[in-house]
Parts: sequence; C-alpha cells; structure tokens
Amino acid sequence: MADRTASPGDPLSRYSAKRNFARTPEPRGVRARKAKALAFVMQKHWASRLHYDFRLELDGVLVSWAVPKGPSFDPQEKRMAIHVEDHPVSYGSFEGTIPPRQYGAGTVIVWDRGTWEPVGDPREGLAKGKLLFNLHGEKLAGLWELVRIAKPGDKQEPWFLFKKRDAWARPLADYDVIVALPDSVVKKPLGRLGNVRRAAASRLSIRPGVRSRLPICPAPSKPTSPRHWRRSSPPWRRACRPAESRVALASSRATAMTGPPSSKPSPRRSRPSASRPRGSTARSSY
Repeated sequence: MADRTASPGDPLSRYSAKRNFARTPEPRGVRARKAKALAFVMQKHWASRLHYDFRLELDGVLVSWAVPKGPSFDPQEKRMAIHVEDHPVSYGSFEGTIPPRQYGAGTVIVWDRGTWEPVGDPREGLAKGKLLFNLHGEKLAGLWELVRIAKPGDKQEPWFLFKKRDAWARPLADYDVIVALPDSVVKKPLGRLGNVRRAAASRLSIRPGVRSRLPICPAPSKPTSPRHWRRSSPPWRRACRPAESRVALASSRATAMTGPPSSKPSPRRSRPSASRPRGSTARSSY
C-alpha cells in the first residue's frame, strides 16, 4: 500500500503516494534543508524501458525529468524530458533495485552527479518553461537548457533538454557520452569533469592561446623513421611525439619565433654544362 502520511501541501506528496516504503528500498519523502551548493544527479533506470532520470535540487527537493534517450553534448540533439514528481534530495544517492509490482520497478544507478548553477531566477524559469543552467558533474559539464513544450490538455508535461553551444559542446558523431561512459559514478568515480580537464591541461603545460608541445614517447624498439613510427603505433601512442623529432621541433619553433637566419636568398648553383669535356675535374653540387 502506498504511503499516505505526506500532507497535501507537501511537494513530496505525489512521490510518497506512489510508493510503499515497506517494500521498496527507496528513501522516504522528507524535505531537506537549504544547501549552499545545489546538487544535480542523472540516474540510469532500467524500468519497463531504459531511461535517464535528471534531477535538480531546488527548495529542498529534486525537481525531476525522465529523459528516454539520455543527454547529449551535441547542441543539435534536443532530447525529450518528461517532467515527473519531485523527489527527496536523499534520492540523489540512491542505487538499488526496486522490487517487481512496485512503482518504477527495476535497477537504478547514479550515472552522474555534481552541482548546478542556474542562470537567472530558477523558480521564474520553471514557471515560464525556460530554465538555463550550468552543470559541474563527472560526465556532464557546461551550459544546458530545459524548455517546456507541453500544450494545454496534455496528460504529461514534456520538455526538451539540450546542450547550449560552448567550449564543452561536441557533435554526437564525435562523442556519445552515454555510450562512452555507461557505468555508475558511485562504483567507478571519475572526478569532477572540470577538475580533470584542468589537471590534464596543467600536466601538458597548456595555456590559453598557446599551442602546447606533445609529450615525448619512449623510443621504438626497432629503428625506424619518426613518421613511420607515428603511423604504425597504436592510437594511444599517436598522441605523443617520438624523441627523434625533438631537434626538428626546436628548430622549427626557433624559426617561427625569430625568422630565418638571413633574409637574402642563397644563390642557386647552376648544373654543369652538357658541353663540358670528358675527363674534367669539375664536380656538380647536386
């Protein structure tokens, strides 16, 4: 039997009414206190159909959407997101299996988690049906938007979730985040995505507007040309440069910074004349 203890004015009353907490391991509907940083979570849910539950913390609850196809970093990919009942903040850490014959029966994992920052007033954005926000997660980052597309009389409240154009945006053909990173961040934590990028940039000495040098790879086991070695190496080694190219790279950088040693073109030596008599001691420069 569903829980009936929640008051009608409670934003979690719909959540509690749909669940029997004597059978489901899901947390009870208790409103949380205001937090300094607003949390977000994206949960992967194998219910009757696989989908992703996107949740944003606001006013002590998780405002929630069911996203059938999951998120995409491609701004052209507008993913359907059905607005569902608010969930308790404690649901953001829930992983487990909801028993059969219970609401939402199936396995749930925490696919991504982190914090979010609304652009403008989030309550006004929700009321008007246009919510702009930044995500700081382990898999998702950058500027995103939710836009309501529901029409009067619709049984459900559909929205669109999509990536805005920024430094994090990538075409779907180049990167599909739900295929590339399918696992739980609880069992396989990745670290905050922005921190990982900054750490990688620091290791490679990347600076804004400056082209960084590739790290030096260990020398190949067999002597070969740098070009052939780069082409025949596995993909993870193609991202670095062979040690043999250090002199050439330093020379080309010096030339690019200071210019050629002399601005005067060197005189071109002529080929020996075809009429030169046999036995001549003159030698060609070629």
